Amino acid sequence: MRNRKRLLGLAVLALSILALATYLTASAAPADQAAGVSVSMAGAIGPGGSTISYSITVINNSGADIKNVYVTGSIPEGTKFSEASATPSGAAFKAVENGAAAWVSGTIPAGASQGPFTYKVSVTEAPAGPAHAWIHWTDPSEGVAVSSDVTWQAAIDAGGPRRGCLACHTVVDKTRGNYSLAFEAEERAKADYGVDHPNMAPDGTSMKPTDQNSLATCLLCHKPSTSDPNRGVGAPITLRDIVHPAHMFSQTFVEHYQGTCFTCHDVNGNGIFDLLGDKVSTNEKGVPRTLEQGQGSIPGSITP
Repeated sequence: MRNRKRLLGLAVLALSILALATYLTASAAPADQAAGVSVSMAGAIGPGGSTISYSITVINNSGADIKNVYVTGSIPEGTKFSEASATPSGAAFKAVENGAAAWVSGTIPAGASQGPFTYKVSVTEAPAGPAHAWIHWTDPSEGVAVSSDVTWQAAIDAGGPRRGCLACHTVVDKTRGNYSLAFEAEERAKADYGVDHPNMAPDGTSMKPTDQNSLATCLLCHKPSTSDPNRGVGAPITLRDIVHPAHMFSQTFVEHYQGTCFTCHDVNGNGIFDLLGDKVSTNEKGVPRTLEQGQGSIPGSITP
């Protein structure tokens, strides 16, 4: 009898534990809602690598409004908090808490996003550590979401010195092709001469504006002719006579991107200005990482 009572008691205990586990699972953030709410973070380094600006966006793709939202962005190692530089409508900056900039937000409707929550840190020791965003909400049920890390190099790539033609001339609109090299060529050919720029290079490479073209392809026609250096080998104008004034008289290039000669060039061991055809990965000072790491020449560099 005693054993039967003991077995019965164990069975009741097991059922109680199972019921409690089921209750706790049901009380947690629903799987579909947790999957539908996310947070993203981007970071961009400031001039000279002395500051980093982080931007957070909360995306609610779930089927319900989320309320009482707590938004934080970590302050990475090697930095100190400077300011909360942007707070979206419906939210308020709270404080720096537990090593993170923190905001509170009332409601983020289903199918909507909120942001940017932006804060700036000053760099005290480079390279700074990674940063991430974390959010917590309590209604209609509790849930959390965490962003991917933003690394030091990612912040440099987003806001640091741009070097190489393809650091800027990439296809951002797949319908029109802006701002590929071929898009720029087509736009200027129409505006200046009223003609269509060829959509195929002499070697058969497609030069449609929507293609991600290379500087080497441009030089097939626009490299200076040996018989007449003032003309291109297959075009009436050389690349140097196009790009130098186009960039140096451009407010976007000079002021917005703080472009210089070293955006497009590098000086090789013979004192010649090489062309940087590809995007060059650099440190916060603009030094190519391949040279910094002792890997030799810069990929994509072209000696004229």
